[in-house]
Amino acid sequence: MSGNSTYQQIIDQASIKDMLDYYGIEFDRKENKYFCPFHNDAHASLSVTRDDKWFECMAGSCGEKGNIHNLVDKMERLRGNEMDYLHIYDFIIKTQHLNIDFTLNEGKPKHLSPEQKKKNRQMNMLKDAKDIAINGLLGDKEKHGLASRYLAGRGISDETIKHFEIGYNEKSLIQDNLSDKYDNEEMYQVGILAISERTGEYYDFQFDRILIPIKDRTGVVVGFGGRSLEKNPNVSFVKYKNTRETELFKKSNILFNYNEARFEAATQNELIVVEGYFDVVSAYEMGIKNCVALMGVAFTDEHKELLKNIRSENLTVTLCLDNDEAGRKATVKIIQDLIEDGYDVNVIDTSILNKGKDMNDFLCSGVTVEELKSVKMSAIEYLFKYSFENYKEQTGKIDISAINKVYSGIFKNETFNNSLNEEIFIEYVSNHLGYGRESIINAIHPEKQSPLMSLAMQQVFCYTIRNKLMSIANERDDRVMQKFLVQGRLTANHIMDGLNSPEYIKKNGTSIAVPKFLDEYLINTKEYKEFEEKFDKDFDRLLDNVYGMDKSGNMMRIHLNARQKDIVQNQYLTTFDDDFKQYFKTDNERFLKLFIADNIEEYNRMLGEVNFMRNDFLKEYKDGKMCLINYGTMFDLGKLEYLHRTEPNKYTTANGDKFQAVLVFNNNSKELELKPEQFVNIDSEQDIIQYDEEIPKNMPYGFNRTAQDRRTTRNPRMSEVTKIHQIPPAD
Repeated sequence: MSGNSTYQQIIDQASIKDMLDYYGIEFDRKENKYFCPFHNDAHASLSVTRDDKWFECMAGSCGEKGNIHNLVDKMERLRGNEMDYLHIYDFIIKTQHLNIDFTLNEGKPKHLSPEQKKKNRQMNMLKDAKDIAINGLLGDKEKHGLASRYLAGRGISDETIKHFEIGYNEKSLIQDNLSDKYDNEEMYQVGILAISERTGEYYDFQFDRILIPIKDRTGVVVGFGGRSLEKNPNVSFVKYKNTRETELFKKSNILFNYNEARFEAATQNELIVVEGYFDVVSAYEMGIKNCVALMGVAFTDEHKELLKNIRSENLTVTLCLDNDEAGRKATVKIIQDLIEDGYDVNVIDTSILNKGKDMNDFLCSGVTVEELKSVKMSAIEYLFKYSFENYKEQTGKIDISAINKVYSGIFKNETFNNSLNEEIFIEYVSNHLGYGRESIINAIHPEKQSPLMSLAMQQVFCYTIRNKLMSIANERDDRVMQKFLVQGRLTANHIMDGLNSPEYIKKNGTSIAVPKFLDEYLINTKEYKEFEEKFDKDFDRLLDNVYGMDKSGNMMRIHLNARQKDIVQNQYLTTFDDDFKQYFKTDNERFLKLFIADNIEEYNRMLGEVNFMRNDFLKEYKDGKMCLINYGTMFDLGKLEYLHRTEPNKYTTANGDKFQAVLVFNNNSKELELKPEQFVNIDSEQDIIQYDEEIPKNMPYGFNRTAQDRRTTRNPRMSEVTKIHQIPPAD
């Protein structure tokens, strides 16, 4: 393979979205765009094409765009690193763990190893086969249209055909067109050809089939799925045939459509899993784009690793395998595997619809996405349903003994054995089988139930709901709700009274709508409204703009967790009096940042050359209090406009009419317990103060004054000195 084709292979396999994640570029899920790193982007403006190969900033003042090579080049220049084009390609391969042999030797690519040459040739061969099949389908339309009519009859549109690059291998079209470029043994090695057991001759493995390319996680074609045409008279044709296992294609490593669906799954926080590639194609036609296929019924450890690479903090896996016995058994097994690994799992139980077996049946039957959503249930509910149906099939009836047997069979698994699932089980049995609560409890726990045990179960249930609410509050970054929960203001009565409604518990009692309970009930209670009214949102905003120094003395941005934010806020509340707190609220635009100082040395380095007022501030720091640095006490008032012009947003407010103030948290006791991963390099951001550097000659007045300068200019008046318990001057 030539150098040029190697570079194109890198661009084809690499992911721009993964690279943006690598650089820590913020993603706006609502807008489905990134905040552009190449200009001061107040609104997410940078979009990435669906194929993940091109980025473009839509802001008119910016307009940066390009492929992944351009992205890395621009980002590294921002970081102060300049790399030649070969080192950029090498960086992309190493960062994204691409399986491409591209090592550097004095600025030139080394010769590829024989193994890599073989692999690249195989990938090219499969790409050629895909292109031939695409042209074959286009030719089919112009001739008899057998394959085209089949796809149209199954509800597959031209747009979907183009998206999945579906083709048609009429007779031996691929073998005939590739035979001049590749020998038969090469085509056999990648699964394009097979060898007849009867004659020992090579033949086109996907003879006379509609072909759907199977791609790996980076979008490289590694095999094909073939669908026979129903009117084909040859009874030896099976309906579906996949490329056999090869060096490139291992079914256990691949989720069909993962290279596309993972981005939509990250946006929706849900990945839908079906059995076959034609199910994915049909789901896409229905408007479902976060769908992958197992190409069978086994969910492997390699598949789980792919799930971990989806950019979602709370990914739900929704299973929609075929509505037959094999599909149902596989669903039960996968549920157990995924829940044990900590995933939230749902099931689309299409047996309720009674409109077919798989996604293509549903597409052809006119089933809507909303209908599919209507039969989605929690995994635990599906286990209950499936187990009772199995019991009835084996015994012909469901009686009180069935309740104990089904319960024992499911809850012997420690993954499911908890009080919340038991409550769901009791409600399920009550709603579906008509037994009363007491009878169900006696059936699953033959020993007498005491009132004390019931109370304990209620407490565990409430604890579980509180944890779920906290999880939602953390996901939404809702500080008011976080504080409300942390301070124990949500009582058991809130939970039990609020949830005692069909609005929040499904009719069958198997699912609790905790987000809905939060949004419609909890935030409207008197207790929450009073708490929200008193919550200091202004100071909380400051807690998202925190800076400090790492162990090397570099100024870094710090992301605090909820516990650390509480500690900082408590120091603020105990340090300052009511007058200052009121000033903080009314003149909040002055307070843009908060600095964390672990010791006096860091405090001194933070102040840098602004040292003529240092002793006044150090006393407060030594007393263990939070300190205030007011730039208005460190510069002449006449320099306000000059500082705004020469050092915008560094010492003055955004509009330049007032000096900034910086709060300093006293972390001398190391109470915050900051972790290294909480420090983020601010790179090109302007530091909140100058520290430990040689002060340049053009620094603003007041920073580098000589002793003589200070004698001939106005010294700050004592009334301008900010005392820790006084309102700062009006500047």
